[in-house]
Order: sequence, then C-alpha cells, then structure tokens
Amino acid sequence: PPLDYIGTAAPAVKEAPRPQRKAPPPVQSAPAASPGSFRFGDIVILSGLRTTELNGERAKIVKADASDSRVQCKLLGTGKKLLVKWPNIQKAPALESDADEGDKRPAANGAGGATGKNPEALLELMKQALAMTAAMQSSDAGPVCEALAEVEAAEGLDWGDLLPKKKQLLKKLRAKRKKIAPQGDDSPALVESPERAAAPDPVPKSKPTSASSSHTSEKDWVVLPGTLSPTPSPTGATAPSGRGPKADPPLPSGAGASAGAAAGASAGASVGAGVAAAADQKAGASDLRTWCEELQLPLELIAALEAEEVTDPQELTGVPDEELTALTKGWKIGPKGRFMKAIRKMKALEQVELGSTCGSIA
Repeated sequence: PPLDYIGTAAPAVKEAPRPQRKAPPPVQSAPAASPGSFRFGDIVILSGLRTTELNGERAKIVKADASDSRVQCKLLGTGKKLLVKWPNIQKAPALESDADEGDKRPAANGAGGATGKNPEALLELMKQALAMTAAMQSSDAGPVCEALAEVEAAEGLDWGDLLPKKKQLLKKLRAKRKKIAPQGDDSPALVESPERAAAPDPVPKSKPTSASSSHTSEKDWVVLPGTLSPTPSPTGATAPSGRGPKADPPLPSGAGASAGAAAGASAGASVGAGVAAAADQKAGASDLRTWCEELQLPLELIAALEAEEVTDPQELTGVPDEELTALTKGWKIGPKGRFMKAIRKMKALEQVELGSTCGSIA
C-alpha cells in the first residue's frame, strides 16, 4: 500500500522562468550585381556558389559584357579563371594586397595603355574606322591611321580572349591603309609607332653605280652646238702628255649640233633608266617588307631575302622546299607554318594561271 506522509508537506520548488532569446536580426546581404555594373579590372568577392570553398574569395574581372549572363573572373590567389553569374559577385573593398594587381589594370590616365581605354573600346574604335572608311569610299586614310596609332600605343594591355579579334582587325586595317595611302599625294602621312620611328631603316640606300658615273663622264664630253672642240675631260687635265684622250676632228656647225643632241638624249635616257631601276628596287623592298609584316614573320627574313636579291615574294615560288625550309631554321612553328602556307598558295595560283593559259592557246 502507498505510504502516508506524516507532517507538514514540503513547499513545492518552482523553477525560475528562463529568459527568452531574441531572434537575431536578418542578415542584409549586399545587393546583387546587375549586368553592366562592373567593368574590366574591378575587384569583386564571390558568394552564393555551390563550391563553398570559393565563396568569399577575391577575384578580378577579366571580361564583363552586359549582354552575357555570366562574367569571367580570375582568382587573385591562384590565378584560376571562372565563369560566374552576375548575382554571385559583389563589389570588394580596396585592400593593400590588391596593389600588385593594379599594374595589370588599364589606368585611366597612365601608361597601362596610353589611351586609357579598355580592350573592348579599342576593338570598337577599329571597327568604327573600318566602317567609316568603307562608307566614305574616299582616299582619306586618317581614321585608319588614328586607330592603328591608338592600338599600337596601348602596349602592355591585357587583351585576354580578345587577342585573336585584335589581330584580325589589325590585319584588315593595315591592308586598308596600304590600299588607300598610295592613291594620292594628298593623303595624310602614315602614323608610325615610336619604336618603328626610332628603328634604323634595314634597307640600305643604293650607291651610285659605275654606269651612272660613266654616263656623267660621257655627258662632260658632249659637243655643244656652235663649238668645234669637246669640253676637256677631268681625267685629261691630270693625265700625262701623250696618254690623254685624243681630240676629235672639228665638225661642221650643223653636224656638231646634231651629234650633241643625239649624245645628250642618249645620256638622259641612260640616267632615267638608272633612276627607274633604283625606284623599282626600293618599291620591291617595300612590298617585301609589307608582305612579311602582314604574315607576322621575323624581321631577319627581310635581310636574308634581300641578301639573296629577292625583290618580290612571287619569286619564291620557283625555289625548292628544301631551300625555303633552310630559311626558316630556328623559327617557331607558327611563323614557319604561315610562311610555307603562303608560298604553297602562290604556287597553286601560279599553276592555275599556267593551266588557263595553256588551255586558251590550245
């Protein structure tokens, strides 16, 4: 049976009320980034990614296009590139550790490109120059030269994935400049980069040949109209007696005039031929240099071809592949492949022209 409690009952122990904890205030996260709110070179913080190890990491904007749903970032710690959505990046406060990344970012007024423009702006400038030149349909190469000067002045700029597009537009601009500039003397002078302006001209100036000096000496012996004896030769004045050139017999005035005119015309034609040959040689060297620059070949190839008396790239189609390969010894695969591909393309075009010529004759 249950025991009966005898005596006064002990007071019941009441538990003290526990203090109620207040709910923590809601965490206010940074507003999500909207497309176009960041630009190339900005420092951001990653958040909300499935890979939790990357949340909180600091990264640098490499490519940001408002039309894309993702932005390309580069981790400051490891250098790894990622594609993240706009809501997963937040503006990061500036730190001293970001000073090392500052030299890679295009400065607004500094030398990271002297123009203070990002790669996207330079690409747009080149596209506008091409479109403006095509719309004007004139011989004004000003917009093309200005765009080339802007791009060449932006040295050290990190183009990233836009580098192939830059090379393609540069090639088109240089071809357009080459096509427009020779059309008129009133076209503006081509803008050269400081490095090209300071570099010495690899094409040596042609020295006067013995043929031109002989033409000059012959011109001194031309019998002028109304004279009976030729002008004394400079060598005849210093030559010993008995060994100097013999004087021609006097001619009648009419005969002397006709002989002088004929000799003067011959000397003028010879001098003109020498000047034309020198001009052709200079034009050939210019075409050879332009061809090498368009294919982005090493500059030492120009000197090697000039040493072999090559004035036109078309002349290389008759050279065996073994000798062409010897010219590219020590090159990288890229320039070597472009050089051999260009030669084979010219050979194929030459074969097609020869075939069409033979077919028309038959």
